[in-house]
Amino acid sequence: MKTNIILIAAFAATSMFLFSCNKDKDEISNQEGNPTAMTVAINFPQPATRATNDPYGTEDESKIYTVDVFIYNSTNGAFVSHTHLNAGDFTYKPDGAGRDHYVYNAAAKIPTTTGAKIVFAGINMPNVLVVDLDGKHVSALSNTVRQMSMDDLTGFGKKYVMFSVRGVPKVFAEDETFNNVTLECQRLVAKVTVEQASDMKQDGVEGKLKGLEYVLNGINKKQFLLNSEAPFKDPNWAIGSYNKEEFVNYYKIDDVYNEVAVFGTKSPYSSEPLYASENTSEGKTKKELTRSTVRGQFIPEKIAIWNAIEKTITFEDNPNFASNTYASFHAVVVSITDGTYYFGNKPMADAFATFKNEDLGYAPGHPDYIEAFTYTNGYCYWDIFLNRNALNAENRWDVLRNDFYRCKIARITTPGRSGPELDAPGGGGGPENPDKKPDYDTNITVDIEILNWHVVDVTEYDLY
Repeated sequence: MKTNIILIAAFAATSMFLFSCNKDKDEISNQEGNPTAMTVAINFPQPATRATNDPYGTEDESKIYTVDVFIYNSTNGAFVSHTHLNAGDFTYKPDGAGRDHYVYNAAAKIPTTTGAKIVFAGINMPNVLVVDLDGKHVSALSNTVRQMSMDDLTGFGKKYVMFSVRGVPKVFAEDETFNNVTLECQRLVAKVTVEQASDMKQDGVEGKLKGLEYVLNGINKKQFLLNSEAPFKDPNWAIGSYNKEEFVNYYKIDDVYNEVAVFGTKSPYSSEPLYASENTSEGKTKKELTRSTVRGQFIPEKIAIWNAIEKTITFEDNPNFASNTYASFHAVVVSITDGTYYFGNKPMADAFATFKNEDLGYAPGHPDYIEAFTYTNGYCYWDIFLNRNALNAENRWDVLRNDFYRCKIARITTPGRSGPELDAPGGGGGPENPDKKPDYDTNITVDIEILNWHVVDVTEYDLY
């Protein structure tokens, strides 16, 4: 991927020049010491640069449109200054060091004063967020809850919001040669792709599976702008804080899923990446976690035939299997030992379920009461809970900013669940319990450096 670097070096200047160069304010609040200033240069990658381990990289993920620099008093955290810069404030040239970067030099100056400061920078930040931060104490970065949609964070996939990994303390001197500061910035979103192994194994019920697709569900609406201390904690982190209204399930929005590309055999652009906001959880229950929901259409090779008169069940070839017709089918789960029966006819499935309930003495309301359920148009669903291989065990299953979760399906067990909801019936083990944790083997010279995506190459997933 790309690494963007903003180099900010401090200049000495007159107070009149300093105050006129602040693009948003005509004065520095909480002024202390003597005036000084910083100039800005941005080190950009060449447009064609892509990391070899990120074939899904896009140029938009690293473009810089605006830069907002915030300076605070490091003694008491009071706001000192904010300067806003646009891409038009820069001119560029090759960096001359034989690397794949161009240096963008800014004519504008960033005002500050001598003394102990702490410096942060935001890139491509929505104006409403910039306005909210202007003049606020430094604690507003890490303690104020922000509700930002994915469109806010990615600019509809064109303008990615980034912020400092952490603030950098610096004692500014009047002599500009002592005022070099280095900041690291990272995107506030994570990136997710799902691919299938070229030799993906299909187990479970015999039949045809086609068109694997995926979408992201459980997207966290709330976050902190600055979240730099591991273990990372977002506003919905604590046990008991879960509110389903504060999470977005994208399958409910437009029913548009991304193609699951075949790993290493297709053009990497046949399936675009998806993005998610940071989502961490103390309890780690399934309902709290961001997950990739995979779906595909399935045709059972055999279907069950219930003879209500003779009280017998037989199995026949499914005519839809021969004709490649992906249609609804219906399932009746009798028990773990007796297994699941798949019918092409809903009234027949209902009749068989009624017989089994009568035979076993189950009345409605019984915990094991048997009902037929439908795989509409043959759609089946599995889940991949992300970040299972987190280096820090406390962050397992957490989706962290600037991580790239590249998931590969090695094995899939058909037919999966009958719906995208965690508690939808179906699958080899029945519906998922939203209140439990996932199984580890889950069923599927300021320098502002924009960090490369942290690529999380997880081990292969087996989906049940």
